[in-house]
Amino acid sequence: PFDFPEVSVNAAVLPTGKVLTWGLRLFPQTALFDPSNKSIEAIPTPEKWNPSCSGHAFLSDGRLLIGGGRDKVEDLGYRSTFIFDPFDEEWQTQVGDFRRGRFYPSCVLLPDERVLAFSGYWNTSGHGIRNDDVELFDPRGQGNWEKISQRNLPFYPQLHVMASGDVLIAGPHEQAELYDIETDTYTVVSQHKAWPRYFAPSVLLPPNNLRVMVIGGNDESQTGGGYPQSSTEIIDFSKANPQWEYAASMRFPRMDHNAVILPDGTVFVVGGVMTEVGVILEGQPNYIPELYDPVENQWRDLAPHREPRIQHSTALLLPDARILVMGRPEQGTAEIYSPPYLFRGPRPKIVSATKEAVYRGKITIEMDSESRRNRICMIRLSSVTHSVNFGQRYIDLGSVELEEGQRVVKIDAPKVAAKAPPGYYMLFIVDQEGVPSKAEMLRLYER
Repeated sequence: PFDFPEVSVNAAVLPTGKVLTWGLRLFPQTALFDPSNKSIEAIPTPEKWNPSCSGHAFLSDGRLLIGGGRDKVEDLGYRSTFIFDPFDEEWQTQVGDFRRGRFYPSCVLLPDERVLAFSGYWNTSGHGIRNDDVELFDPRGQGNWEKISQRNLPFYPQLHVMASGDVLIAGPHEQAELYDIETDTYTVVSQHKAWPRYFAPSVLLPPNNLRVMVIGGNDESQTGGGYPQSSTEIIDFSKANPQWEYAASMRFPRMDHNAVILPDGTVFVVGGVMTEVGVILEGQPNYIPELYDPVENQWRDLAPHREPRIQHSTALLLPDARILVMGRPEQGTAEIYSPPYLFRGPRPKIVSATKEAVYRGKITIEMDSESRRNRICMIRLSSVTHSVNFGQRYIDLGSVELEEGQRVVKIDAPKVAAKAPPGYYMLFIVDQEGVPSKAEMLRLYER
């Protein structure tokens, strides 16, 4: 562990490789962390705006849109939204307000580059009053939020853009629904085997993103009390009639944990509490991460972390294929985890690669690998808070067979934005032993 000035309630890996984080201690400033040397720089936040417990989504040009938060003086959710420019490393001017405040909202980037916002509390007194406005932000337009619908959802709903272009609302309530933004219709797909699952991550499972997994969570109410769960569920959209089905359970029950998709296609789960919690969300911390293999449907224990990573903790994949784990109540610390794949042998290397690619185009990579067969993948940049990762997804670009002396390969870029929303991705080579290279940043966009 190393000291960190912020309790990282919210965090995002930027296209520059640095990590932007904000939370409970530095207000009115945010922190910019450079993993290469562990340096931390304070960045002034727009006046009178505290973006803790906000929603966020990367725009297609790599800027980060952040909206909402909590005004503790007025006991209301913030209406404000701002954009952080990772290249100039500064907050830009305010880009429009929600119609009502949002505290604990979710945002997701759509294939057409617009951002969709659901839920959050506009009044946070007592148990809170949910914001049921469904709003849309178009960065190419006037920069205003447009109310397009109404839908009452629990806080921080788990949202995923599916290959159909529809948005899956995976939880935490009792059923999965598909939202068609063009027709403003919600289609119930399947009811969970166990619900609710508050304070739980959900992930699009590699390699094809046709399966969605929800992992653990709190089985009581969103106001606090309940029992963490070890069970997991998967819904498979390759089937004619997708239904939630139990998958392998974790060894430990968890809530307030985080899930990180890794370059080898596994899912790393870290932190959380594993005993009964009350309305102030206490519980016994879980120090042992677990790793899920989507092919084998198996979990394995990993090396324990040293600090408790419970409510208000975050975890993100770094470009060097390690994992940054941050945050805990009242004390700022961080740890960096090296997964088992970094101890299996020499790492392949990306010597150079395409910096920008268009859909249906080509990606050129000059590589150095001791393996003849290598897999190429992209992982979208993460922005995460309260167990919800608003962006991460794994894109399998296929395998390449290297001929003797061959170093340069060309692979097909994704064909449609519904399967790989526009924006920045970490491009990895993974060799036959599952060892990943360090990533190169690649921007995917529509010509």
